[in-house]
Amino acid sequence: MYVQMGVYDGSADGHPMRIRLVTEDVNGKNTYWPWHTNTKGSGKSLEFATTATNKSGIFAIGIQVARFDGNKKLNSCSKWGSYY
Repeated sequence: MYVQMGVYDGSADGHPMRIRLVTEDVNGKNTYWPWHTNTKGSGKSLEFATTATNKSGIFAIGIQVARFDGNKKLNSCSKWGSYY
C-alpha cells in the first residue's frame, strides 16, 4: 500500500510535531510504524511518502500525530479510516 502523509506545526511552542502510520490487520493487531518528525518550526509542514505491507492483510489504516519534548510524548491524537 502506498501512503502519503503530512503534518503541520501550527503552534509556536518550540516542540516538534511527529506523525506516524498505524495499521490494523485482519486479526485486529495494530502495527505502529516509525515516527516522522517535523522540526521545521511553527507555520511549517512536513510531507512524505512511504509504503506499508502486512502478510496478514491490512483491514484499517490510521494516523497518529503527537507533540514531543525530546523523546517524551506530550499529547497525541489518532484518526482511523477503512482501507479496502
